[in-house]
Amino acid sequence: MNKLSMRRKKHKRIVYVIAVMTAATLVFTSAAGYYALRSAAPRTPVASRTTEQVIADLQARLSQYESSLEKSPDNLNLLVMIGNSYYQLGLAYFYSGDAEASRANFAKALQPYGRALELDPQDVDVRVDRAVAAFQSHNLDLAEQEFNKALSLDPQHAQAYFNFGVFLHVGRDRPDEALKQWRQVIALNPADNQQLVAAARQWITQVEGERPQPPPLQPQN
Repeated sequence: MNKLSMRRKKHKRIVYVIAVMTAATLVFTSAAGYYALRSAAPRTPVASRTTEQVIADLQARLSQYESSLEKSPDNLNLLVMIGNSYYQLGLAYFYSGDAEASRANFAKALQPYGRALELDPQDVDVRVDRAVAAFQSHNLDLAEQEFNKALSLDPQHAQAYFNFGVFLHVGRDRPDEALKQWRQVIALNPADNQQLVAAARQWITQVEGERPQPPPLQPQN
């Protein structure tokens, strides 16, 4: 089994949803509306932990990881864990309503992810995470570059297509291209991630519903 396959089995990916219910309709309200993200399993159930506790735990882990990295600067796993921790801090601050801290921590994830990719350029999962971190820190050109590179390396990576679709629609205002990405998720239909397929269908319905309708044909006199 290659390194990429082992890493995919080791890290569980989940889809985070930022949504509100309005008149019994799910309305997506943010650029972070849907993402397929890698996340280490929390030490205690998420429901029992406050955002402040999550942030404190991540900061403590980061301190340990960065201390260890000083002794082993080319440790690939440490670099990925540091990137993941900054990524998760960005998400935690997003949920807490602190947009500035969220962007800052997503931006901090870029350097360790970038260094990890220098050591292992074929790691598509890290590249997709770096693309989303770039998007969330308003580094749009870098985000698009990383999404394109990820899909060139692995054209079967459903989550890369999914996140690229969100980026193209929300970050670039290119809904037609976004729809192609989500349709690719449906075409791939990953058996181990039907939640992602369902989310892609929701996005397609949402975006197609936002399109202006053509005027009706006028009868000839």
